[in-house]
Amino acid sequence: MAYIGDNAIEFEPVETENIGSLASLILPELPNCDDLIICQQLGYALREFCRETDACVIDQPCMAQMTPFGVYAFPVVGVPNGMVLGSVLSFTVRGASVPFEVKDYPTPHIVAKYCVCEGDHAVLRYSVYPKAGGEDCPRWFKERYAEAIVAGAMYHLLSMKRAWNDPQRAAEYGAKYTDAINEAAYRRLGSPADGGSESAIPCGGLFM
Repeated sequence: MAYIGDNAIEFEPVETENIGSLASLILPELPNCDDLIICQQLGYALREFCRETDACVIDQPCMAQMTPFGVYAFPVVGVPNGMVLGSVLSFTVRGASVPFEVKDYPTPHIVAKYCVCEGDHAVLRYSVYPKAGGEDCPRWFKERYAEAIVAGAMYHLLSMKRAWNDPQRAAEYGAKYTDAINEAAYRRLGSPADGGSESAIPCGGLFM
């Protein structure tokens, strides 16, 4: 159990797993391909899938805290190790959805576009994606989208100008991968809790 800020909000850190274990599903298909290359492409597909879909979502409770700039804001602190903030999908204060903007104080904070008081409770829903070269993601996300990530890795692997190059099979896996991306982006079921988002504010350019 983690505690957020001076007001000690309880927040269970997200358990992550390495995507490299999915290599066992690819090795029988590409026995001549090096394990390292497979793991690299799994990591690339994971990052690509997360960024394209905003489907890897964290729901984080928090309380308003005074910043050094004289405004109350809600810190974004639930991003798992090895991942970065993608888009803020929703923000509710005392159970009501409110407009907001993302500020860097110097770490990401959410500032509500109306008056809040110190200690106000809020829930943030935001997407995350692995850092460049990263291979970790939340355990639930790996279990839900393993097939899609493997399809993405197979598409990239079979498209390489290497001994295992196979344009026809690459196209087949590419079609499966694209369908999975479109479905995940449409559903936007990024966490174990159901529900979509009305809007998304991309943050990757600010906090990479």
